[in-house]
Amino acid sequence: MQKLFPTYLYLLLFSLTVIFYKPIFAVTPQLGLYTYETSKGMKVGGVFGEIPLTEKDDVLISVSSPSCSHVEIHTMIETQDGIMQMREIKSLPVKGGEIKKLEPIGYHIMLINLNAPLEYGKFIELELNFQKSGSQKITVPILSRRTRP
Repeated sequence: MQKLFPTYLYLLLFSLTVIFYKPIFAVTPQLGLYTYETSKGMKVGGVFGEIPLTEKDDVLISVSSPSCSHVEIHTMIETQDGIMQMREIKSLPVKGGEIKKLEPIGYHIMLINLNAPLEYGKFIELELNFQKSGSQKITVPILSRRTRP
């Protein structure tokens, strides 16, 4: 349990950042998926933006990245008390020809146990695994929360 405490603490801090943070600029749709830089010591990050289009209806069943030890697909739910909570989901349906948006308060991808801080201006690799169309490797830019790319 003691080994997991730092991970849970980072997840809590990331959740609070996501809930209360309002970006100062809108990311343009041409970017596709993106992530934000992380501070030294942070062990989690989020991936947002738009999932690449699929020709037919499909299901995103998993995501992997060499940048971290574990990747999860998440959603945000509101409790009866009005509190937003992050929850892992096992898959994410994607309609063929439609854009599926990933947002901090909604569906998003969590990078857990980062190998190193995510640095502005660099890129990470993701492998999206779809039920029907197989895997798709993509490069994701790391953006700053303070400036436009």
